[in-house]
Amino acid sequence: LTSDFAKGAALVVEKEISKAREIGHAYHGIVHDIKAALGEKPCPSEQKLRGVIMASESFEAKGATAINLTLLEVGHAAKALERVLKEKELMAAVQAALAEERLGPAESLPPGTGITTQNLDKATREANIFGISHPDDSKQLLHAVYMSRMRRTVKEVVVKFKQWNRDVGDDFVAANATVEALEGVLQEAPRDLNESNKSEVAIGADVSLKFSVVEEIVKRMDAASKRWDEEAIAHHLYQAERLNLESSENEEWAETVRNARQVLATVEALREALQKAIVECDRVLLVEGLAKAKEIGYDKPIVENAKSLLAKIDEVIEKAKAAVWSLERENDMLPVVQLATNISFHNDDVDLLRTYLALPLDKFYGVQLEAAEKAEDMDMMVETWTRLHDIIFESAGNSYHFSHTRVLKSRDEWVGRRFDDPVPNARVRRKMDAMLDYSSDELKTSLTKLKGVNAAQNVEMAIVQFKNIMGYMGDRPSMYRDVFVDEVVRIGLEYPDLQDETYLQLMKQLSHNPNRESSERGWFLLETCIRKFAPSSELSMYLEGFIRDHGHGSLVATLSSTILKLGRHRSKTTATAKVGRILSASGDLSGWLIKRAISQGGGKLSSNKKRYFVLTSESLSYYKTPESANDSAILGSTKVRNIKRAYAANVEDIGELKGSLFPFVVETSSGKISLLCADSEKQRSKWLVAIQEARDSYWSEHGEEKKEAGKEEEGVWREAVDKGSGKKYYYNTATMETTWVRPHQGAVESRVRAGTRAVMVDNSIDAGQKEGDKYIGSAIMKPFDEEVYEGVVIDYFPKSEEAPELWRVKYSDGDEEDIEEYELKAAIKFCSDSGGSVEKAMENLRIAA
Repeated sequence: LTSDFAKGAALVVEKEISKAREIGHAYHGIVHDIKAALGEKPCPSEQKLRGVIMASESFEAKGATAINLTLLEVGHAAKALERVLKEKELMAAVQAALAEERLGPAESLPPGTGITTQNLDKATREANIFGISHPDDSKQLLHAVYMSRMRRTVKEVVVKFKQWNRDVGDDFVAANATVEALEGVLQEAPRDLNESNKSEVAIGADVSLKFSVVEEIVKRMDAASKRWDEEAIAHHLYQAERLNLESSENEEWAETVRNARQVLATVEALREALQKAIVECDRVLLVEGLAKAKEIGYDKPIVENAKSLLAKIDEVIEKAKAAVWSLERENDMLPVVQLATNISFHNDDVDLLRTYLALPLDKFYGVQLEAAEKAEDMDMMVETWTRLHDIIFESAGNSYHFSHTRVLKSRDEWVGRRFDDPVPNARVRRKMDAMLDYSSDELKTSLTKLKGVNAAQNVEMAIVQFKNIMGYMGDRPSMYRDVFVDEVVRIGLEYPDLQDETYLQLMKQLSHNPNRESSERGWFLLETCIRKFAPSSELSMYLEGFIRDHGHGSLVATLSSTILKLGRHRSKTTATAKVGRILSASGDLSGWLIKRAISQGGGKLSSNKKRYFVLTSESLSYYKTPESANDSAILGSTKVRNIKRAYAANVEDIGELKGSLFPFVVETSSGKISLLCADSEKQRSKWLVAIQEARDSYWSEHGEEKKEAGKEEEGVWREAVDKGSGKKYYYNTATMETTWVRPHQGAVESRVRAGTRAVMVDNSIDAGQKEGDKYIGSAIMKPFDEEVYEGVVIDYFPKSEEAPELWRVKYSDGDEEDIEEYELKAAIKFCSDSGGSVEKAMENLRIAA
């Protein structure tokens, strides 16, 4: 044993023993790992199984010993790995089927959709038969089974509703059952679904909502009816119609639908009523609609709009009443009319304000004066009167030189010259020229025409009055000049017929007075007289013109105050009275209308133009805008006396009209027809009534005899050329009618020149006419402000105590004027010398100048 051989043998034995121990340890390790891999919870892992199998194969491959692993343990590991791989394969098939057959959006699932679960059902069935041991895979398999069930239920809903829609409700119960089944499936959805599956479940919920659960529709419809929600009710009624709920056997459903229809009809009627009230700006309709809305709890935006409009209307009504009372143009009238225009509102007060604002300033101040007089506001009366006269004197101040007043004697009468006396000599002419100039000589007769039983006495007192005036002014010697002031005033008050005489004597002595002191005392005496008594209406404008011309503006207010206090402004000849008559007529109205004129045989008439119409007791006129509603901007006019009738027209009978829903016709006695269109039936009725009232009022005032005669003022037909087309047309100076057809008039004379209008008149005079009518129908021309106006004589007024013979002339611009015979003869001669041509007349004027 101690030998080297023995020692070597011992070493070998020890190595073999050590190797055997190592193999034993390795064997036990591998066996342990195999058992551990097979016993892994919850199930063997593919990775560990592969690891232990590879380790066992490596151990056996060494072949160093006769120790081998048992077939049982290795076989268990191989079978376990095979199962793990199979489960993995089955779950892969399940996931592929899930992704392949996934639902799309609900709106992409119409009846007849190709929804299928074939592959998913097969994959889940095989997986369930094999058995999935891994918990995660098992959960995914359960989710897949649920998704397959949900998909099949969605498909059943779609198919059943397809049959229901096709069969018009015959399969209602089955269809409803599928929806209920789908809702049940959706309620069973696992909470831990992944995002893809959750999205698909949401699609299923959309399908359920899309195909309308009947109970939900009925519930929502009832709730919408209770809150008067028009849009929601209409939506649910549409759904109910699609589901044929109204004919359902369920009486509760049918009753809910019928009630919803009634509520919807009520709400629609209310909404339409509010819309109409807003469009027509009708306060009555607004109040009624808002009351109904409050009653039922209707609170849509249209209600707020209606409330806002009603507040504005009430504001306009209140301010319009105040403005009609105050007649403050800038501060009250214009703002309230602008506000009314912005909301398209009008009532009697607003229409009256528009009529006032459409007047020229002079006529408006006349109206304002009447309002101030009614209110007994003397300060406002004086202020308005002064404004009115500022306009008059600014435009026609030259017409009011006191030498033009009719209360004056003619210069021939003043010097005592008869009409058949020879031509006056130089001395007489100087005396005539000095009639109204300052004089240091006493008067021999009165300056005015003093008539009546006391005429002689009044002439004597006029001579005395002139002496008093001269005495106070220092134009004749006197020791106590101041006493003449009281004497002048006394005579003026005791002899009313001498009041105008007194003023004219003062104006005479203040004209070209060379003595400054005398002039100053004369103005003081004039102011004293103005404070004590007023001039007549025939003289007042000329006295005011004299005061204005001489720069004594402060006296204008004093004169105005005296005239107004004594009521001398109430004269038929004043613009105020004329405006008062016009605006107090029963037929007054103004507003926008669409004008389309029709005449027999055609006519030069505008088509479908929106114009601003003004109806007064005298005429129906129209303008481009309310701001331009004055005599100078008038586009056309028809006399009220010439209107034969006015009546409503049917839209169906007027094929050419587009968008004009409420037309009416105004027909004159000459056959002219004007078609006007209102914005509403209410506006049309208002115009028709107003026109008829204005016509009746006119004939009631002017007598039935003239009405029965039925003859419209013929006026004068003129021929002109339409610049647009170059065609001839004819228009009447009295009626403002136009026509392309030549009127039936025996003496129409053609005087057409490019771009001008020549007067067409009949200058023939019937032998049977009375002496004063011999000029009626004669053509005249008269220059005004460096222009020549054509006209025709249309009426004659015999001589009276108050006025001489007068002839009324109507000019081409529509103005009328009363002139005396000498003016008339000069105008006729001027027309004759010019050959009826305005150009020739202007040339004659330039030559004369």
